[in-house]
Amino acid sequence: MSLILRYTSLRSPHITNRGDSLTFMRKSITGFLVGLALIAMISAVFPALNTPVLAQSGQDLEAQSSRVFDTSWQLNPPVIDGDLSDWSAYEHVMLNSDTADSVFGGAPPTAADISGWTAIVWDSQWLYLALNVTDDAVVRNSRDWTHDDMAGYVFDVDNDGQLGVEDMRFTLSPDGVVTFNGGWPFGVQWEINRTAEGWQAEMAFPIVFFGSDFLSNAQVGFSWGLQDDDGQDIESQLIWGGSSYTSPTPDEGLLRFINGPTRSWLSFRPGDAGWAGIEDTTLNSWPGNEVKNFGSDPILAIRGNYQWHAAMKINLPDLPVGARPLKLRLHMSLADIPNNPNNSGATWARAYPLLRPWDENSATWVQAATGTPWARAGAESIGVDRAAQPAGEAHVISTQREFTWDLSSIVDEWFQNPDQNYGLVFRGEDGDNVLYQFNSADCTPAASCGPWIEVYVEFPPPTATPSPTVVPTDTPTPTNTPTPTVTPIPTDTPTPTFTPSPTLTPTPTDTPTPSPTETPTASPTATPTPNYPLFLPMLVQP
Repeated sequence: MSLILRYTSLRSPHITNRGDSLTFMRKSITGFLVGLALIAMISAVFPALNTPVLAQSGQDLEAQSSRVFDTSWQLNPPVIDGDLSDWSAYEHVMLNSDTADSVFGGAPPTAADISGWTAIVWDSQWLYLALNVTDDAVVRNSRDWTHDDMAGYVFDVDNDGQLGVEDMRFTLSPDGVVTFNGGWPFGVQWEINRTAEGWQAEMAFPIVFFGSDFLSNAQVGFSWGLQDDDGQDIESQLIWGGSSYTSPTPDEGLLRFINGPTRSWLSFRPGDAGWAGIEDTTLNSWPGNEVKNFGSDPILAIRGNYQWHAAMKINLPDLPVGARPLKLRLHMSLADIPNNPNNSGATWARAYPLLRPWDENSATWVQAATGTPWARAGAESIGVDRAAQPAGEAHVISTQREFTWDLSSIVDEWFQNPDQNYGLVFRGEDGDNVLYQFNSADCTPAASCGPWIEVYVEFPPPTATPSPTVVPTDTPTPTNTPTPTVTPIPTDTPTPTFTPSPTLTPTPTDTPTPSPTETPTASPTATPTPNYPLFLPMLVQP
């Protein structure tokens, strides 16, 4: 889509003084800036429409592409560092004028002129992509870089063959430029290098970009392609599946996610083999009790208005080799004793990570262990005794006996750095002056009344092995004069959100996604690109 900018004279016969002129000038400049912003928005929303489309060569285009790319889950995926040597074990999908679903331009180009391969794998957090391009003349000389050498990838997330807000389109340029849906690729990692034979790239983006925590057997519409400019303008375009590599089309191919992991909830109760259980005690602020230890008491108390706290150390259970914890939940029940709670009030029991060691059998309101006081009584010193933000919370009310704390925000940190797991301190906040007495780890029998945990675990597939290698040539070695490599944006790894299983027994959650119904479409024909007039103001000096 091209935009015709028509500048209209806004000289007004009603401007009679300098003040009116300045007011009119400000309004005119504002209108002009708004017009520029509109152009930017249109270009961002429709970047694919700005990409030149060449006439198709003599090769016939199938009405519905039969291309399918199976990408497998990996326990140890490649590192995004610009070195493609660790991609040799994965399946390579070749693209040249013979293997392309569509070839646009003049005569089909030779393999030396433009060709390449790509490989795609995934794990539970990222999708990883490698690209190797053979190009005898790498060109990047246009103001509009979409007219130069580049590669494109399109992921039709809802697999409907049409461009939608959930779909993803990436372009990669040999000079290190990457775009995501026409804009800056926030959250994406990439490395791009020139090679003796052309150029190569690696890219990764969070799996949650697909909007789901899908497991094995999911599939999305997919295509990729290469564009070649040998110095004058675009000469040829190779498309792997369908008729476009910059936007979804009805004749696109499929990307299938296979060999994925399984996930299920595992429960751990006091006395279970392989679990050291829970250590806990009450920190009581009342006079006479502030120096008393309650480590062996069957009751774990939390009182509102920040009066009594509960300290708890959750020892981490042993998980199977290769298993990855995704979520953690703590369950506690009220003790079956009179006047519990002592009134009908409610409080928020918030669990803050402790930042220092403490001893279950000597910790009190004033000390973390014998001879070691808290920096502030009640483990209240933020940054020394405890963290500033809670890891989880529960609304404790008098009409309920069982309570759950979702501690998933800290599960990765604890399992990756178990020596930094000092447990939690529970504080009664934002509520009434009410006392809730829970069964502690020393209740009897602990297996049925004590605190217990659930861990949502991901298990690798039984055969997490790479796909067969299909590589006709060795991976080109980068030359000594590569173009500047774009440094990936430092972003926090997004944590996927997973729907818990309704039962407490391990149950895999992978559900196959049905394949889409093929819908034939006619071959594209070269049609004039529509022009949309956009009127912008232009100030003329009176």
